[in-house]
Formats: sequence, structure tokens, C-alpha cells
Amino acid sequence: MPRTLIVDDMPEVYDKVRGHFEDSSYAPTRQQAVRKIESREYDRVLTDYHLGDDDPQGGLEVARAAIEKGLPVILMSRENQEEEARKLGIRFVFKKSVIQNGWPDSAR
Repeated sequence: MPRTLIVDDMPEVYDKVRGHFEDSSYAPTRQQAVRKIESREYDRVLTDYHLGDDDPQGGLEVARAAIEKGLPVILMSRENQEEEARKLGIRFVFKKSVIQNGWPDSAR
């Protein structure tokens, strides 16, 4: 069963997202996420781009750490960050409005 690390500074996002992944765990900060990625216990990473006011682009650092370990990354953001994500090699990007407005039936 694939293990997913979900990274977001808002625990309520983890609460909404985790049900879509069989085996997941949570990291609220870039530092915690990078430590968990280095443990090599995960098969993929779902990270927010903006990890709080103190770390506005922290998700990119999380993504870089995951990519260095060969893990696929899914980036979520309130803004359009697709171009930046593609430059890093992230193929999966979605807007956080999907979480707020509900997942499409095909994502369940």
C-alpha cells in the first residue's frame, strides 16, 4: 500500500484530504516534511505551495527534497503555480479550491 506524506500548515486541509489516500501521515512544516522524506518511508508527497506566512514558498523546498529521493509530488496551491511546478518536474498540480468546493466524483 503506497504511503503518502501530506504537507500543509493547516491541519483542516489534512483532515479533508487524508480520506482520499489509503495510508497517509501529516507534516505541518517544511522542516518536519523534509525530515520525514529523508526517512524514506513514503511513496509520494502531496504538499501545499504556501506553508504559512513564515515560509511562503516552503512547498517548493519540500518538493525538491521529495524529487531528490525519487518521489512523485503533487503540489496544491490557492494561486496558479503550474509553471513553477513544471520547472521542478512536478507533473501534478491542483488548486486548493478543489478541497474547499469538494472533490469531483472521479477523484473518489
